Amino acid sequence: MPDDMTKVLNRITFVPRAAALSPIPWPEGLAPRAAQTALGDDGSLPAADVLVITWTAAEAMALADVLTPGVASAAWTHYVKDFAAYEDQLTSRSPAREAKRLGEFHMAAIAGLTVCCFHSQLHPATDGPSLPAAAMAAQIAGDTGARLVITTGTAGAVGAGTVLGDANVATAIRSDCTTRLAGHPWSQELWATTALSDGQQKMLAAGVLTPLFAANSGQLPKEYAPRAPEITYGHTCGTDFFCIGTADDHYGLLKLDAATDVVEMDDFAIAFGLLASAGAPMLASVRNCSDPVMASASAAQLKLAEQLYESYGFATTASSAICCWALIAGLAQG
Repeated sequence: MPDDMTKVLNRITFVPRAAALSPIPWPEGLAPRAAQTALGDDGSLPAADVLVITWTAAEAMALADVLTPGVASAAWTHYVKDFAAYEDQLTSRSPAREAKRLGEFHMAAIAGLTVCCFHSQLHPATDGPSLPAAAMAAQIAGDTGARLVITTGTAGAVGAGTVLGDANVATAIRSDCTTRLAGHPWSQELWATTALSDGQQKMLAAGVLTPLFAANSGQLPKEYAPRAPEITYGHTCGTDFFCIGTADDHYGLLKLDAATDVVEMDDFAIAFGLLASAGAPMLASVRNCSDPVMASASAAQLKLAEQLYESYGFATTASSAICCWALIAGLAQG
């Protein structure tokens, strides 16, 4: 397996040891709670107002701590509907092939809305070039009938001034697939996310989020998180190879799109899968910075980025999970 793909697979499957988030001081009446969870008779996901999709093992663990408290991601219900239709699109390095499922999920309740939290076992970075994650996105969105779909997880910081733990609530999702996924209609594309409502902007305000972020920001190293996490509103760039944001823009992420704030490898599949047809749900992308902007793309800096992810990727995901909560609570306000 090429070293690049080894890095990707390691991030997807890495399980932090003894990871736990500190209690978050939610506003009165707005604390997330785990809800009753069961598959439909045909294996479909339950109906939900909001669908939240996350990607790596560590991200799912942190999302569960925040949105399904008391129910760890390891206890989420397996989702295997139509798995056979995806099998020939998987590769030897696809987590879904080994797991023999598309993902796992659990239901939550926030501000009177029903939320389906879903951990995907499909990944554009490891699956075949037919982009099965896009088909899965359409399938699970159709199952739930969600009016808002949020794709969320860790990312590398790109924008100047961004620090470990910051969260980007994307205004657009860009694909920059130039290697194994090049040449498709979705390989070089830009999809706008849904404009935030007044209620969502209110819940994302610093006055609401600062005390929520503070509950776990102390777990982050001052060297790379010299201040409390903040929100940025830039573009999320998805690539088909492992890269990081660097001070000299080694990978040309800012040259391609100066509005880029984070880089990751999944969200473009959700955007393409959902926005390619009429009647699409609202779409949001929330990515927390588990890697700060690195000094360069040297082997030593790439290794350091991996070490920072393994040490702090779980804790930084608190930021994006809290932003997901804010988008849902804000949606409930109209």
